[in-house]
Amino acid sequence: MLNLPFVKMHGCGNDYVYLDCWDGLPPLPLPDLARRLSPRHTGIGGDGLIALLPPSGPDHQATMRMFNADGSESEMCGNGLRCLAYLARRQQRVTAARFVVSTGAGPLAVEIIEEGPLTAEVRVDMGTPRLHPEQVPVRLPSTEAGPLLRLSLPLAGKAGSAPVEAIAVGMGNPHAVILVDDVAAIDVAGLGPGLEHHPAFPQRSNIEWAQVLNDGRSEGIAHLRQRTWERGSGITQACGTGACAVAVAARLCQAVVGEQVRMSLDGGDLLITWPGPGQSVLMQGEACWIYSGQIPL
Repeated sequence: MLNLPFVKMHGCGNDYVYLDCWDGLPPLPLPDLARRLSPRHTGIGGDGLIALLPPSGPDHQATMRMFNADGSESEMCGNGLRCLAYLARRQQRVTAARFVVSTGAGPLAVEIIEEGPLTAEVRVDMGTPRLHPEQVPVRLPSTEAGPLLRLSLPLAGKAGSAPVEAIAVGMGNPHAVILVDDVAAIDVAGLGPGLEHHPAFPQRSNIEWAQVLNDGRSEGIAHLRQRTWERGSGITQACGTGACAVAVAARLCQAVVGEQVRMSLDGGDLLITWPGPGQSVLMQGEACWIYSGQIPL
């Protein structure tokens, strides 16, 4: 029997099981491990599994692979990447405070701003948002030209109900952003599955509902409240790429002004900075070490 070492970490409550695979992969396939370890009653519990691997080329210093709770592999997870950066430093796989991690969405730069024994403040350059249908990807045409990709999504089995109006944004993974007046009133569990699997999204989609609390026009930076249905995992406490997508969508439709947005999620706050189209999105927030252990396989 093999005892598999693991670390449990979270960013804004978005929790994953982390495996340090720098010296080799475990005997079971990573998708199988994600399905086995993610259940909260019969496994370690988490929104999925993230593996830290060595670099495969000269343009990065570490590699991240991320699997949802259902075993499907995803391109990226912003909260997970912050934690992986902290893990790489804690495990002494990298020594620099700034380094590049290869992800399914491409190489992304991370920076450890502050570091303690159980938490770190980490900033991630999330890259340039994808704002064209084939980049998200999404099948439905936009209802208006330009970088703002508005979608009207009729829901199966909801005859007579109005289509869901959303804004599609790609952050290395697909997102549909829905701006609402009262995010607390949204039935995320009821609406999430149908929207995730909507025919408009060939690779399924993450779904974010967001409410503007302060548009940034009168005082301070803009402030939004976000709730998430995450592709392959369901309701999660936070979604970092989703927070970036919400900030981009809110700026593009002029619901907020200014480069910075404070995003309040169920598990905590993130600071999102986006100068505008053609520029990278910066995401900053905590990475938290919960515990480490071993589990028999």
